[in-house]
Amino acid sequence: MRIAVVGASGLVGREIFEVLFHREFPAQEIFAYSTRRSVGEKIRFGYDQIEVEELKLEEMGEFDFIFSALDRESAKELVPRLKEKGVVIDNSSAFRLDPDVPLVVPEVNPDRAKEHKGIIANPNCSTIQLVVAIGPIHKEFGIESLHIATYQSVSGWGREALDQFNYEVEFVAVGEPPDSKGSVFPRPIGANLIPKIGEFGDDGLSEEERKLQLETNKILESEIKVFPFCVRVPVRIGHGEAVWLRLKKSASRDEIIRLLESSPGVVVDRDYSTPIEIAGKDEVHVGRITETEEGVFLWIVADNLRKGAATNAVQIAEILKES
Repeated sequence: MRIAVVGASGLVGREIFEVLFHREFPAQEIFAYSTRRSVGEKIRFGYDQIEVEELKLEEMGEFDFIFSALDRESAKELVPRLKEKGVVIDNSSAFRLDPDVPLVVPEVNPDRAKEHKGIIANPNCSTIQLVVAIGPIHKEFGIESLHIATYQSVSGWGREALDQFNYEVEFVAVGEPPDSKGSVFPRPIGANLIPKIGEFGDDGLSEEERKLQLETNKILESEIKVFPFCVRVPVRIGHGEAVWLRLKKSASRDEIIRLLESSPGVVVDRDYSTPIEIAGKDEVHVGRITETEEGVFLWIVADNLRKGAATNAVQIAEILKES
């Protein structure tokens, strides 16, 4: 198979190469493309190094799969043209809510991938880990509403954000206020919390919070009332989510545990996992499962660069190559 990764030099692009190699995806030829400023960089693919080429659509051949790790604006322009070169699995938010573009999490709605018209959207990182965990619960018991508070790592904002965080931490380590001039964040992120991810809308919700509402219901084909609150936290990799579910049918803690233990892509923790412990893993960890009279509480954590982006994208390609 011929594979291309567009936006290859960013955090997600590099992680896609890592996942392709470790999952032994049958790529006989694999190419890395990016903007002019990244041309010549080397991307690790197993024991090999792949040189980044400048993205020139007119010079690209045809591919079985094209993984896009472009930002939203670049994806809006380029992905419709890239699909003429091969099936595009897009990690941006550009097409997620397009009714003609399937939004796919393989553990939850794999068959939707086969309905594509050249583009398949990878959901938002925080949405992916949420629906992997709650999808089986919704199918078995029904979910009336959910409240979710997310604690999202800086790598979710990209390579520049991670560099900024590492820079600010140097100031924090010596007891000085972080230098956040020119930062991609609205406030300092070193040793700080920022309750804003994306711009606020007229309803007071941030872009990230709106994604959780809309993407969750598109994937689950549901009308769940989603009440989100998203916070950027000073963690390099890994998102945590505190979730409270109000179910349509009552379920005991033991029933939830048994259900999740038999669900694909889920690891049930008898206590809990933290971001530092799940970095580099492909599974979604669910812990602190607590039953109350009003519903069920869950703590959900996953690597946002792996299952929250690269792994999910590669799993989509695995579905299609078998179909």
